[in-house]
Parts: sequence; C-alpha cells; structure tokens
Amino acid sequence: MPCTSPRPPERHLERQLGLLKEEAEQLASALRDAEARRQESHTRYLEDRRH
Repeated sequence: MPCTSPRPPERHLERQLGLLKEEAEQLASALRDAEARRQESHTRYLEDRRH
C-alpha cells in the first residue's frame, strides 16, 4: 500500500535536519558555557596559588 503522507519524504528530512541542527546548537552552547566555567575556575585556582 503506498504511503499517503501529506508531505513528501523530503519535507520530513528537512524538518529532521532542522531539529538536529537546533539540538546541536544547544549542545554546543552548553559545552561552551561549561568550558568557560572550567577556565574561570582554573584561572582562580592559579591566581590563588600566587598568594
């Protein structure tokens, strides 16, 4: 029985790609934030060692 989807498969693939892109951007942002916090912590540690 043929697929009677209201959208061609390409539309689903485009939507999936868009969702994956959003997810990747959110993950990259979270990783950048975590790395910034890690770097700040390391800087404070090195500064505190000088005193």
